[in-house]
Amino acid sequence: MHPRFKKRLEAFFDDPRIRGRVSVSSGCRSYAKQTYFYKKYLSGKGNLAANPDPRFGPIGFDGRGIWLGSWHQQQLDGWCYAVDFHRINNDLHTWEINSIAKEYGLHPTVDGEWWHHQPRKSTEWFEAPALEARVIKEEGK
Repeated sequence: MHPRFKKRLEAFFDDPRIRGRVSVSSGCRSYAKQTYFYKKYLSGKGNLAANPDPRFGPIGFDGRGIWLGSWHQQQLDGWCYAVDFHRINNDLHTWEINSIAKEYGLHPTVDGEWWHHQPRKSTEWFEAPALEARVIKEEGK
């Protein structure tokens, strides 16, 4: 998991509105694990899972997309960029979780999957206003 992504998640889970109410149900995966989930999905015995093989996004030096099949799987830069959230209880609506997550630059990026969150969509990182406000406060500005 990219260190910048990890920092965002730590701050999100430290938020009193979230603490003890949300957890990560799925995070970073190896190519082998993503392949396993994809094959399970194809057989009808598993949840929706992305094919680990396609390359997408901006074209890299090799003439292919710089991103691999799933944001959950380790990318060519050595990091992963997706987690799935789980509500521990029903204290918060999913829209509330997503709204708070966006404050930390964690966006739901898959239609119909409130739980799937990423800190970036392609080469650009989503803004994280809660973290920016925290830095300003810590610096005494």
